[in-house]
Amino acid sequence: ESICEGDSIEFNGSFYKTAGSYGFTYTGQYGCDSIVTLDLAVNPSQNILVEETICQGDSIVIGASVYKTTGVYENMFVNRFGCDSLVTLNLTVNPVYDTALTVSICEGDSTLMGGSVYKEPGVYSAHLSSRFGCDSLVTLYLSVYPKPVTTLSESICEGDSIVVGDSVYKQSGIFSNTFTSQFGCDSIVILGLTVNPVYDTTLFAVICQGESYYFGGQAYSSSGTYTHNFPSRFGCDSLVTVNLTVAPLPHVSLGNDTFIFSSEKLLLDAGSGYEAYNWSTGEATQIIEINKKLGVGKNEVDVTVTDQNNCSGSGRIVVTIYDGSTLPNDKSPMIKLFPNPTSGMVNILLEQVYGKYEVRVVSDNGSTVFSKKYIASSGKVMNTLNLSSLSPGLYMVMVISGSGVNTDKLVIQKGYK
Repeated sequence: ESICEGDSIEFNGSFYKTAGSYGFTYTGQYGCDSIVTLDLAVNPSQNILVEETICQGDSIVIGASVYKTTGVYENMFVNRFGCDSLVTLNLTVNPVYDTALTVSICEGDSTLMGGSVYKEPGVYSAHLSSRFGCDSLVTLYLSVYPKPVTTLSESICEGDSIVVGDSVYKQSGIFSNTFTSQFGCDSIVILGLTVNPVYDTTLFAVICQGESYYFGGQAYSSSGTYTHNFPSRFGCDSLVTVNLTVAPLPHVSLGNDTFIFSSEKLLLDAGSGYEAYNWSTGEATQIIEINKKLGVGKNEVDVTVTDQNNCSGSGRIVVTIYDGSTLPNDKSPMIKLFPNPTSGMVNILLEQVYGKYEVRVVSDNGSTVFSKKYIASSGKVMNTLNLSSLSPGLYMVMVISGSGVNTDKLVIQKGYK
């Protein structure tokens, strides 16, 4: 006999569950002993545990049953021995992912998905295997943000500064600063900085007396130091200091108005140390000679001098030139000569003469043979002249003063007493 594991068989009033040979002796109808032997086979009843893992969307078949969801399932079958066989299915269904990834990177960076490197913005898909071995769809939405580079060109004045981020710049140059943009990317700011100078200039200026120097919108006519702030061509304040000197005008003195005879020469001196001389006679030297070429009669002679400061001054003198036909006839001051004729010594009595005066003795050919200057302290004076060195002849005695010119004739005779 055979039974299934867990079952039993009755034999001669006893129940047997295990395999084996069991003997039994009894007396048959004829009174003889009879031996009955039970050979018992116990066939197994199988209890099978099946552990299975599938991916979402897949299925597993046990017998006539199809399973797609996670769970524990029991299925009873008859084995080849005709015994019940229990199959227990412990089924795990792993998910299949459909994942959307939104990723942002900075220009120049990259991201990795499924062994591929992506640097450009776009939408990318990849089928990947999950940790359970199931296919998973990953969709990558990639944004690439720029790394902006901003170039600034700035100009400041010396002593000023410019701030970029946490940095302060005061010198000319090119400076780079890295910041973080709103997207978290590097943002580079390149500063090209020019520092323009602030000038401190000192000027020396000379003007002539009576002129004005225009500076900073003001007119200055006195010596001194003046300052003013001007904007330079770069727009920066620049301090300008002017040391101004007011130079006096040259003082030119050609002496008092005078006269000469046509046979005489007169030197006029405008003074030394000037840069330029401009005479009304057309000459351009310090000293000029006046002679009869100027013309008989009154002649106004002017000169303008220019000094090293380019300042000019002028002088004038009236020179009267006489020849034999035109002699002074002014009767003031009054003149009296004695003795006349004389052999050499002569007295000159003057009346109505005051201050400086000059006595000249002129020969008959117009040459001055004697000249001497005096100062009269009263209106009446007398001078004694020694003319013994002169040759006998007719001479003209001239007295020149501020009030006029007077003349008288003098005769010199040798041996005259």
